[in-house]
Amino acid sequence: MVNTMIVPLDGSPAAEAALEPAVQLARAFGAELHLLSSTVGEHTAPVEAYLRAVTERLASAADGPGATPAITTSTPEDIWPAPAIVDALDGRAGAALCMATHGRGGFGRVALGSIADEVVGDARSPIVLVGSEARSRGLAGHRMILCWEGIELEPHLQATATEWALALDLDVLVLHVRRPNVDDYGTVPFPEWTAARTQVTRHLAASGVRAETAIVDGHEVAAEIVRCAEQAPTALIAMGCRRHGHERLGPLDNVVLRTVRHAPCPILVQAPPT
Repeated sequence: MVNTMIVPLDGSPAAEAALEPAVQLARAFGAELHLLSSTVGEHTAPVEAYLRAVTERLASAADGPGATPAITTSTPEDIWPAPAIVDALDGRAGAALCMATHGRGGFGRVALGSIADEVVGDARSPIVLVGSEARSRGLAGHRMILCWEGIELEPHLQATATEWALALDLDVLVLHVRRPNVDDYGTVPFPEWTAARTQVTRHLAASGVRAETAIVDGHEVAAEIVRCAEQAPTALIAMGCRRHGHERLGPLDNVVLRTVRHAPCPILVQAPPT
């Protein structure tokens, strides 16, 4: 169970976009909120002052007792941001990460920022990515959309999605986007893909999660996922990712990257264990 929600900050409004969803998640989990900002060189004092100011701002914005979770801060010295974030995340049992990121175009591909890309590819724990179009609208009465690329759902992602849905009281929509005029996905007939999605829905329901399956048609998979998230209150979209390879390939495929860029809610990802 999540007991610490880590938020990396660099002093920019873009990074602070992760604060509101992180507070909501920490509150729902009953977890501590941990603000992290690494330093390289003699900059620790102003960074610590900045984190104190953010802490005070969050406390003063609380709308009632318990509205703001317990907040701690850290400023690791002489370490670049991505390794500092991964160390903090993997060094705390029960930790999760909530960080803002903005996709950017390049050679027909959307990419995460270099820090987010490195963190997602190296960390083992759940990560919530807050894209530039994500708007945090609370958790009550919302749902999680669970989707993945291959026929089989990665066990670690299924376990995390189940745990988070139960803890946050979210319904789950197991979603698959079928591309028109495509009868076979590789060597597997499409009915087997449908059966695999239905089986995951049954496993979720057996764990106590309110879940259903949806198959929709669309040429642009990411656009259909985003459209689905816009049609009903959605707290999170859970998607699969991979670890970095020897050539440091990005951990997210184009569908996930485009979804992060345009989704109206945060994206939950988790790389498979090593």
